[in-house]
Amino acid sequence: MQTLSAVLAGSPCLFAADPAVPVLTTPPVTATAPADAAATRPNTSAVVITVDGQIDDYTRDKMFRRFDQARALGAKSVILQINTYGGLVTAGLDMSRFLKAQNDLHVIAYVHDKAISAGAMIALACDEIVMSPSATIGDAAPISISASGQLQGLGAAERAKAESPILADFRESAERHGYSPLLAEAMVAVGRVVYWVEGPAGERQFVGEQEYNKLTGEGWKAVAGAPSPVAPGDLLLDHLGRNSRRDVPVARSAGVIER
Repeated sequence: MQTLSAVLAGSPCLFAADPAVPVLTTPPVTATAPADAAATRPNTSAVVITVDGQIDDYTRDKMFRRFDQARALGAKSVILQINTYGGLVTAGLDMSRFLKAQNDLHVIAYVHDKAISAGAMIALACDEIVMSPSATIGDAAPISISASGQLQGLGAAERAKAESPILADFRESAERHGYSPLLAEAMVAVGRVVYWVEGPAGERQFVGEQEYNKLTGEGWKAVAGAPSPVAPGDLLLDHLGRNSRRDVPVARSAGVIER
């Protein structure tokens, strides 16, 4: 598993730093002189919803209910606090599709510790991602567990079938939110070789191996201080994150998910 530093673009936001914060928490603001029933409802701009532990149908349904509660509080933004090693693919896909359908809410994923596997899928589905300096995101290849709880190997056809909907979801989320689809796919499937290159005018982009060979012949170079390639193809990609602006130099000599 390749660990990379990531600078993830995101607007400054407030989030609950106390680990004991409730799953949904917000101080309601009471109207001073309510004129009707609507005015008596709590009104707040943002709430915190946590996604913690195993991703399964219970976690999915709980998150759906929390979003209904956020709307009832009058929220315009949701900070989705994620801390998980992943879980069921089906539940993760349901949660991702749900998040991308929240057109009336601005959803910010906050990863304090880890968003692994289905957690990465959920984070990428949000409008923004903010990470603590030590947080990790990625490593999202599907695995098979036997009835006895043992890890089972997947044949080529079975792995391709299992990866297909996950790759499609990661790619769609990346394209929707302005991240590199190549890096997103490298979190899911081994064999994705990705380079981070810089052009003569200082422009930077992520490219595959064929495009890398073409661009380096035209004067482009690997970004100084970054691994080359940033995703070597024989390991799944994950990111060790920094909460920083994109123009800040990358720490720990590694790549960036850029908007």
